[in-house]
Amino acid sequence: MSDQLWVVRAGEQARYVDDFRDGAFIAVGFEDFFADDLNGVSEPELRAQVSSPAQRTFASQLSAFAYYLDIGDHVIVPLLPKRRSYLVGQVSSPYRHVTPPPNSGPHRRSVNWLGEFPRDSLSPAAANTLGGQLTIFRPTAVEAELRGLITGLSPIDLQVANGSGIG
Repeated sequence: MSDQLWVVRAGEQARYVDDFRDGAFIAVGFEDFFADDLNGVSEPELRAQVSSPAQRTFASQLSAFAYYLDIGDHVIVPLLPKRRSYLVGQVSSPYRHVTPPPNSGPHRRSVNWLGEFPRDSLSPAAANTLGGQLTIFRPTAVEAELRGLITGLSPIDLQVANGSGIG
């Protein structure tokens, strides 16, 4: 088990955040680059598919999701613009591929949701980092601050959370 910290977006403008929260998962798409199952595909084989700078970025993000994100890692999912907060979870499964692919993407990991923290609790540097454009990345420059915000969060009961206005 690992304990790295990642940011994973829930689609443009957090459109899939309710699916993520309710289904206890995170997912990425990139079907235009690589829609197939990455189980049995090595990182060098994935990267060999690259034929443009954009695809290099897609390959790096898919590699991070499939090969480097690990069970026990913490994920932060921005809820903006739906809410001015961030959902925090802990990865609980290895990479898997879902077919037929849902709108949120076929590349998936299960997550135990731990809670949320408000955007207002962030320094300007952390807010800017979490506002980055990549679908998945490690917020290493502000990791200590973010770890301070997620320390002490414990698994949330989604039935209770749904009734209390999360999402």
